[in-house]
Amino acid sequence: MPEHPLEIAAVSYFNTKPLVHYLLDRPDVHIAFDVPAKLVDRLHRGQADVGLIPVVDWARHAGELRMISDGCIASDGTTLTVRVFSRCKPEEIRTLHADVDSHTSVVMVQVLWQKCFGTKLCLEPLPSAADTRGADAVLLIGDKVINQWREPWPHQADLGQMWKDLTGLPFVFAVWVARQHAAGEEVARLLTDARDKGCADARRLATIYGPERGWPLPVAEEYLTRYMKYRIDAPSRQGLETFLDMASQLGYITQPAGAR
Repeated sequence: MPEHPLEIAAVSYFNTKPLVHYLLDRPDVHIAFDVPAKLVDRLHRGQADVGLIPVVDWARHAGELRMISDGCIASDGTTLTVRVFSRCKPEEIRTLHADVDSHTSVVMVQVLWQKCFGTKLCLEPLPSAADTRGADAVLLIGDKVINQWREPWPHQADLGQMWKDLTGLPFVFAVWVARQHAAGEEVARLLTDARDKGCADARRLATIYGPERGWPLPVAEEYLTRYMKYRIDAPSRQGLETFLDMASQLGYITQPAGAR
C-alpha cells in the first residue's frame, strides 16, 4: 500500500455497502462517495486512485483505466432499483425522462428499447426525481426508486429483468478500476477481502443502512442478499461483453474491445 491513504471514489447508493463497509474504518483508506456519473472525473483529476465506476465510463476510457478486481455491482435478473416507470405500456414509450446519475443505465435503457421494441428513445434529462408529475415515462436508479413504488404508476419495467429476458445473462453495472499503474495486487486483495466480508455480513448491513435510506427492512435484506451480485464470474463477464458489443454497434460507446 502507498504511504498516503488510498483514495477511493465509490457509488453513494445503498447497494455499494457490501463492497465498502469494511474499508470505512481503515486509516490507510479514504473513500469519497458520489453519484456514479461523477466518479470517473475524480479519477481523471487525480482525486482518486481507485473508483467503483459505471461500466460505460470504463469502456469509454479503457486506454486510461484498467479493471483491478472481480468486485462489481451486478444483477442476474431483477434489480429493484433500475426501473422505468410509465403511464403507457413500455413498448409505447417514445420520450423518456432519464435520471442521469448513471451513464450505464442511460445507455442500457436505450439498448434495451432498440433491441426489444425497435424504438430509438428520445431522452430528456429528469430535473428532479422528487417531481415526476410532468413526465409520462421516467428512468430512475438507486435508492430514490423505493419512493416511486408509492406513486400510482400503471406500468413499471425493471431493466435488469429485461436484460435477463433478452440475453439470458447477468448485467454488470459498475466495476473497480484504477488509473494505469496507480494500484497493484495489494489493492486488489484489499478490495476483494472487503467484498468477501461485506457479502458474508450483508444481512446485518441491510439493518444498518437500509432504514436510514427509506428502505423497508425486509426489502433491504432481500436486495443485498438476493438481487445484488458482487463478483464477476464467467456469465457476468459474458453479459458485460455482450452489453458493450451491443452499445458499440448501436453507437452509444466506441472501442469497447479495449475494455476487455
